[in-house]
Amino acid sequence: MRSANKSLDRYSLHPEEILALAESINSAGLETVFLQGGQNPCNDHYLEQVIPVIKHDMNLEVLLCLGERPKSVYEKFARLGANSYILKFETSDPELYQKIAQVSLADRLQCISRIKEAGLKLGTGNIIGLPMQTLNTIVEDIKLALKIQPDFISCSPFTPGGNTPFQHFPAGGLSLTLNTMAIYRILLPSALIPSVSALETLQKGGQRMGLDAGANVMTINFTPREKRELYKIYTEQRFVVSLDHAQQTAEKAGLRIRERTHASHQA
Repeated sequence: MRSANKSLDRYSLHPEEILALAESINSAGLETVFLQGGQNPCNDHYLEQVIPVIKHDMNLEVLLCLGERPKSVYEKFARLGANSYILKFETSDPELYQKIAQVSLADRLQCISRIKEAGLKLGTGNIIGLPMQTLNTIVEDIKLALKIQPDFISCSPFTPGGNTPFQHFPAGGLSLTLNTMAIYRILLPSALIPSVSALETLQKGGQRMGLDAGANVMTINFTPREKRELYKIYTEQRFVVSLDHAQQTAEKAGLRIRERTHASHQA
């Protein structure tokens, strides 16, 4: 979804759409609304309208994933009622990060510190199978996560996107991703660990394997169907997680589902 990719149709959900989706999430018995978008300050006006309503009127948790922002913006989101913020470090290797993101890893880590300082719960994590990544890099990723001590820790397989410099590279491996998740579970026993939809894209039943490896969160997609095809977070073939799929997957993994779950919900 990077800005240099001119092949994408950009869109935003307006406040009334977001609040209607939040009502659907609330009616489904779920307790967290996950608002995710590009690194676009123009969306802040919408967020200022919807976060207080979702948090205080609907009594739902608010989880944000909106990229690198100044500390004052993270503090504003916290004052509005946001509970948590996700910003992956992606890789602990400064040279690899620079090659991929074209910006400094130090700046990314500074933003991660700002999120915690703003009083938000922090979600971060790495990507498995990045081009030029080594096993030693992943070991350093795990050590960095331990140093950060996040509330959420994510481990996702690399998924090559169309019209990007890495579109012809292979996807990250399922086994190595699952093993890294299991290590995170052992070393960060109280952390929330998502079983990401990319696992299901790699292999049918992949999210069940993620739960077996120690994950305890699944993100359910509430993006409107007419906008869902525009949301190119992974690939054209990405797996869209429904509420029924999440419930069935959790049950197959032997997990008990409460009326009000800690699952998160993506709009």
